[in-house]
Amino acid sequence: MDDGGVLLEKLGSDVERLTNDKTLEETEDMAALENLSEATMLECLRRRYRRDRIYSSLGGVVVAINPFRKIERLYDDGYARFGAGDDANLLKPHPYALAESAVRGVVRDRTSQSLLVIVEGRRGFATNRFAPTIGPLGLLHKDYERDASRSGAAYELTTTVWKSSSEFGLRRTFP
Repeated sequence: MDDGGVLLEKLGSDVERLTNDKTLEETEDMAALENLSEATMLECLRRRYRRDRIYSSLGGVVVAINPFRKIERLYDDGYARFGAGDDANLLKPHPYALAESAVRGVVRDRTSQSLLVIVEGRRGFATNRFAPTIGPLGLLHKDYERDASRSGAAYELTTTVWKSSSEFGLRRTFP
């Protein structure tokens, strides 16, 4: 970091100054970044985190950063249904959008879908804090079951929560 708090990336003997405009904090899908590198992704995540935008994406992968506090309106019941009938909202990086997209894949495309949730953290986090967060996703499962039983579909929607450890190199911390 330089004195102004801008992340610098060392490329050989050169130092590239990353963009200092709002592009990094406004970018929801990091795959759209012009200069996609570890440094730009970390800076994008850092800037979004500072503005309480804890969800970002990299293509079809949602990246979440634990804010260690409650963020208002992040998991409101209305937000759980935000994608209903609106495909544009499914592009937003949020667990509800990801789950709804999977449900739609089962119902519309009649193909099995899987969601893999990787949780990094201390013991009990997945069951005590993360599980209640994705609890409203059960509504989507119920909708899927109802629609599937009407159409006679035999497709699966599975959700797996995997607790990782920092030993696998998945851990990054943000100030």
